[in-house]
Amino acid sequence: MSPNSPPIFAEGFSEKDFSVVKAIIAGDRKLILHQPEIIEVFDINSDRHENRNLYNPANDDMSALRATLEKWHKSKPRLPELAPAKVTKEELERLKSIGYVQ
Repeated sequence: MSPNSPPIFAEGFSEKDFSVVKAIIAGDRKLILHQPEIIEVFDINSDRHENRNLYNPANDDMSALRATLEKWHKSKPRLPELAPAKVTKEELERLKSIGYVQ
């Protein structure tokens, strides 16, 4: 990735605990922010397999990269809050019978 290219942002869910995972690639750095507060930074040019976490909270460049990621995340449109679904007694019993509700 060229140092002058705009950053690339991504968001997904952890397969382990379904928490939100956010990432940014800018220049030769990739920052991944796991919830809760697990941060990884990799040099994608010299560490293509992402084996060596370079994250250092005292590093101003890494702090700026994280701030850019958080700003992007806050700027995204949000889905409206939904009201809880109304479930009939029969539907609730059916959900219990197939293990979706205890």
